[in-house]
Amino acid sequence: MGMVKNPWRYVAESDLVITSSYLCLLEVAALSRPIISIATNPLKRDYIFTHPLAPFITIVTSSQELLDAVQSFDISQHRSKIRAAQSWTLKQTPQKLADLYEKLWKDV
Repeated sequence: MGMVKNPWRYVAESDLVITSSYLCLLEVAALSRPIISIATNPLKRDYIFTHPLAPFITIVTSSQELLDAVQSFDISQHRSKIRAAQSWTLKQTPQKLADLYEKLWKDV
């Protein structure tokens, strides 16, 4: 599609979303869409594999793994993970994040 003005319309209607963006993972999970995330470098591997949503998404580390994951993706096998990801995401709030940052700051 290239660049579009309102990508969330397409995300909400998608069968599968491929993203590696930290915040996009949250936004897509909130929309209850299945996610494949690509972690091809050390930074992305670190933040994707340690992201709280990691247990609920498919993570690949190469283009071949991505191709295999897309070709074999069966949403019926992922429904419980999709629901769990959405549930966790919807419980996150700005106040909860601020409290966590304050706790981490005090611990330092």
